[in-house]
Amino acid sequence: MRIDVPGEVERLLHTTVPLPTWWIDIRAALNATAIALHCAEELVSRHGGTVWRAS
Repeated sequence: MRIDVPGEVERLLHTTVPLPTWWIDIRAALNATAIALHCAEELVSRHGGTVWRAS
């Protein structure tokens, strides 16, 4: 999802990012979290960005 709203990422993650920015949600079943994390890290290594893990 493309984020164009100033302050939206800051409100959600408490960090600043340049706009526009892209938000990609990757979700996995409980036994597939390692695969989802690998996918997210591969996207970041190829295109830049940050991986944020839900707690």
